[in-house]
Amino acid sequence: MEEDLQLRFLGPPRVTVDGQPLVVDTRKAIALLAHVAVSGPTSREHLAALLWPDSDQSRARAALRRTLSTLKKALDGRWLDPGRDLVSLMAPWHCDVVAACEHLDATTRHGHPPERPCPQCLPELTAAAECFDGEFLAGFSLRDSASFDLWQTTEAEALQRQHRVVLTRLVQGLAAAGRMEEALVHARRQVELDPLQEPAQRRVMLLLAWTGRRSEAVDQYRRFVSTLDRELGVAPLDQTVSLYQQVLQDRAPPPPTAGQRADFAVSEAPGAPPTDPAVAAPHPPSTTSEPVPPGAEPVLVGRDVELARLVTAAATTAQGRILAIRGEAGAGKTRLAHEVLAHMERAGRRTMAVRCHPSDAELAYAPIIAALARSLDGEHGWLGDLPDHWRREVARLVPEFGEPGPDPGEGEPSSLEGPAAQARLAEGIWRVLAAALTDGEPGLLLVDDLHRADAATVDLLTYLVPRLRGHGIVVVVCWREEEQAPGHRWNITLSEAGTSGHVVALRLGRLDVEAVRLLVAASHPDGGSNLVDRLYEETEGLPLALVAYLAEIDPDAGGPWALPTDLANLFRDQVQRLD
Repeated sequence: MEEDLQLRFLGPPRVTVDGQPLVVDTRKAIALLAHVAVSGPTSREHLAALLWPDSDQSRARAALRRTLSTLKKALDGRWLDPGRDLVSLMAPWHCDVVAACEHLDATTRHGHPPERPCPQCLPELTAAAECFDGEFLAGFSLRDSASFDLWQTTEAEALQRQHRVVLTRLVQGLAAAGRMEEALVHARRQVELDPLQEPAQRRVMLLLAWTGRRSEAVDQYRRFVSTLDRELGVAPLDQTVSLYQQVLQDRAPPPPTAGQRADFAVSEAPGAPPTDPAVAAPHPPSTTSEPVPPGAEPVLVGRDVELARLVTAAATTAQGRILAIRGEAGAGKTRLAHEVLAHMERAGRRTMAVRCHPSDAELAYAPIIAALARSLDGEHGWLGDLPDHWRREVARLVPEFGEPGPDPGEGEPSSLEGPAAQARLAEGIWRVLAAALTDGEPGLLLVDDLHRADAATVDLLTYLVPRLRGHGIVVVVCWREEEQAPGHRWNITLSEAGTSGHVVALRLGRLDVEAVRLLVAASHPDGGSNLVDRLYEETEGLPLALVAYLAEIDPDAGGPWALPTDLANLFRDQVQRLD
């Protein structure tokens, strides 16, 4: 038989004396005991005001004396010290709330960051997790004391946060120790406590994948998406969608090796879940972190998932596909798109890249004219196989294709006015681009910075989307999401075409610390962790900012860094557009 005082306030309050339940005839006695145990020695004045807030001071103090007397009698005169000024508890006694806090605090004394638990932390974290058996004082309240209820609510919220911290660190520590099944138990417990907490959901998905239960990980994601839609009416975060895509492709991040920290971070690769076999193609080789020669383009880091999806979609389709890449200014959209273009060129496919410029907004078909003119560079034997009437249509924009002549059955060239004429021109442009990009195998057209395009160019791309199917041509389109409203015609076109399965849409987020570390290792091998941390703090993981700083800074120089030229130009461009 236990011969002590046991106070359990996590869950419904349970107090035992020498192994037997404490019997008191007032809820105020339990409330008083909970407050003194959790908050420590408390003044009589504070307890009187807390438990009897609607009574005057003399009546509140009298009620407090009666309650203390009742409680001391129930405790057989032991443990409770109703001092003249302070009310406290005398050892030995045990309280689950106090024990949980002590176990968690013990993990901070091992000489490492708290968020990186060591093997010695695991017993303490496990003991702390076992203390949490429910919400603080679950089902308990005082109907006539709003002040006590407020204290109880505040403590409950703080303890819930501590519980999440305990579970998160315990899952990380167990996973790092290779104890995946145990880690999964605690990860699922965290999801039960807060089903809308996405990092917890991702931890469960990863642990399921690491223990060979990929289908369960997929089901976990789908249930979570349904819960989000039902409860909040929102979509999951980009990192969650990215992990789902990786699990589907059997490309989830590998589990930690012995002694390695369990990192549950996931790079962003948003967009609709894959709907076709293209996304299941083999993952392209990861970029290395070999030192980059001066003046060379930095290595591509942190985009393996996105690059894999785009390359496989571009390389394996026979139906034609739109690859849509959006993101904030400086997110690395252009770099990623050109990496896809390079893959296609190495595979022997024809490619063409054009970019929309700020001055193009007032010039109809400006980037398309550039693409058509570029198609005539070098060998263009394909032109001889193109019907004359399509060449005549395109010649209205690019005279090098010949003189615009009369349409079949007509004596004069038609004008560009009217829907029929616009449709003929659009079809002519499509036929020329398709012929120019096809050499046995269909190729790829890149249209960069679409947010700067004129309305006619957007109309033409909208015309092309349904016509890509069956031709194999891949069109990559990049734009800044902050400069293109959700109701923009292009966004509507992609949304409508998304159900057909030939649109792959990605949103590029910022890079995480690990990607910054790889970038620094490639360009400044001797930079060290201080440079990584400072770069991440300065840039917040924005790829353009990272590349700009790495090109201009002297890592050995002290003092503040000057703002790189490219970054200053970007900021100036954004500010000038403000009203």
